[in-house]
Amino acid sequence: MIQHFDNYFFKAVHRAKIEQLIETYSETGFEEENGTNGKTFDLLLRHKTNQKRIAFQVTIHPISKEESAEIDQAESVAKEKGYDFHLVTIVKPRAPTIEIEWLKEKLLAYLSANILVDIKSKIEATSITIQELSLFVVSIDIVGQEAQVQVEGTLEAYAWYGSTDAGEEIFPFTADLTLNLAEQTIVKVADLKVDNCFFY
Repeated sequence: MIQHFDNYFFKAVHRAKIEQLIETYSETGFEEENGTNGKTFDLLLRHKTNQKRIAFQVTIHPISKEESAEIDQAESVAKEKGYDFHLVTIVKPRAPTIEIEWLKEKLLAYLSANILVDIKSKIEATSITIQELSLFVVSIDIVGQEAQVQVEGTLEAYAWYGSTDAGEEIFPFTADLTLNLAEQTIVKVADLKVDNCFFY
């Protein structure tokens, strides 16, 4: 099973709006035309008595230049075929936050073991300790028990420079992870980028 969360989410919102239009217009005597709902329009409705026909295009705002051109073309086709053309725009919904309960702890352990010494060297600190990890899952694809995850976040650390000088340092980072969901482990870390405004 493959799950593309962003695409699935927006497709579900798009389909829900079409179903809402069908339900709303059916109350005023319209019905969906069978066999004519092709690539040009998202929905075609015909009135049961007066035969008025409406072609709908449903899109998510903001509309790109490419989508705008497609909408203009769809409106022209609708008029040629004798349809009223209705454009319905949906304000782009906020995708739900993706949470993997055990990931923060495992990633913190990985970063502590694998990049802390490198960070300490590059900022020329005598000692460094991680205080907090803020993590956001940007995207996730799941195939069976394995997940490909893109993450971003910040690593908050306390660094010492000599015997008296010390301070908090914040390191934004991004990474692509391969996870074993069954075993709750990080299988692979790829394309890890840590930025302290001086290096990647």
